[in-house]
Amino acid sequence: MAQMRQQNVQRRRRAWVWPRPQNWFKNLLASPALNFLWTEHLRVTRESFEYLCDLVRVNLQKQHTRFRVPVSVEERVALALWPLVTGNSYRSCGLQFGLGKSTAKIICSEFEQAVFDLKDCFITFPLTNEEIGEKIEEFEELYGISQIVRAFDGCHIEINAPPQNHEDYFHRKQHYSINLQAIVDAKLKFIHATVGYPGSIHDARV
Repeated sequence: MAQMRQQNVQRRRRAWVWPRPQNWFKNLLASPALNFLWTEHLRVTRESFEYLCDLVRVNLQKQHTRFRVPVSVEERVALALWPLVTGNSYRSCGLQFGLGKSTAKIICSEFEQAVFDLKDCFITFPLTNEEIGEKIEEFEELYGISQIVRAFDGCHIEINAPPQNHEDYFHRKQHYSINLQAIVDAKLKFIHATVGYPGSIHDARV
């Protein structure tokens, strides 16, 4: 019996949540006087940030429970933007917002999925003759170049060597990568994107 009681004590949760006090984002959110810091820290204006929060609120809002107050949608979106802006790890991003590594990873994944589900509402390729004509007119009006519908470019995202067919991912800059290609219209709005081709694939083929 004594041994069983000791095992139960060992299994008991040592803490419901570890204290990680970080109030910088709450201060930023609460103070209009700090609006100039939004673009510097999160690469979006406060207005764009609030618009983004409203877009994903239904998917990210969590219920209050008697055990704890949930992380707000605003904090979730800011935390999810942080690794995209800085390239930092989930551990360091979590510490910036007073959260643990696993919580930060879950929040980032949920945000990415919520945004991905909305992609067809914002990223649309011109298909009809009318849409194509409008894109051509925009390019000619803004840049003086005729018969241009869109501009595209690609980049290589560096990765570790995959366990299988790793030679397919080794490209001319002497590291492993996957291809990312994006297409924009005259107003620099994304109208198509593709990612995942092995790094050795030529840009023209992608």
